[in-house]
Order: sequence, then C-alpha cells, then structure tokens
Amino acid sequence: MSVDEVSGLRAMLRAYRERMWDLDVVERAEAIVRESRRQQVSQALEETLTRLDEAVQAANNAHDGTDVVAMIDAEQQLCAAQHVAQTLLRRHLDETRAADQVQAAYSAHRNEVSQRIKSIEIMLARQRITGL
Repeated sequence: MSVDEVSGLRAMLRAYRERMWDLDVVERAEAIVRESRRQQVSQALEETLTRLDEAVQAANNAHDGTDVVAMIDAEQQLCAAQHVAQTLLRRHLDETRAADQVQAAYSAHRNEVSQRIKSIEIMLARQRITGL
C-alpha cells in the first residue's frame, strides 16, 4: 500500500469518526426534544383525563336530575373531552412510532459507520503489520 493510500485511509477514518461524533450529537439533541415533547403530551393527556373524569361525573350528576338542558350540556362536554383524549392518545402513539423509527434509523446508520471505521482500522493495522 502506498503512502498516499495510507494517508487516504487515515483521512477517511478521521472523516468517519467525525461523522460518528456528529451523529451522536444530533441523536442526543433529538432525544432531548422527543423527551420534552413526550412529557408535554403526557401532561396534556393527564389533564385531559382529569377533565374527562370530571365530565363523566358531571354527566352522571346531570342524569340524576330532571334538567334535560343540563343533561345535554354534560353529554356534549363529555363527548368533547373524549374526543380530545382520543386525539392526544393517537398523537402519542404516532409520535412513539415515529421516535422508534428515528431511533432505528440512527442505529442502522451508526452500525454502518462503525463497520466502515472497523474496516479501515483493520486495513491500516494489516498495513502496519505487513508493511504493504
């Protein structure tokens, strides 16, 4: 192996190591954003479930009485709370799936870069051992 080829391999090795570092930084940043978003959705869902419980209780109380307008209003509030809860649950599931896909993509890319780094390191080690 010529000096230029060895230098080229070393340059490629540095570039792949930098790529791996960049990948780690971006992945950590995205993980922070995903966790923050997950917490926001979880908090909104918790608040919505509390409102849903209150709406169920209000509907039950309204049905105990004779005020039809109060019953209708309570049922409408219950339906609205259910809709919001379902929407948040769906969003949470969609974001969880998307996060899993992103994580899988990072993992695949990391494995690919890691394999390239190992291959170059092996070629450089062989060159040092054999001097070729």
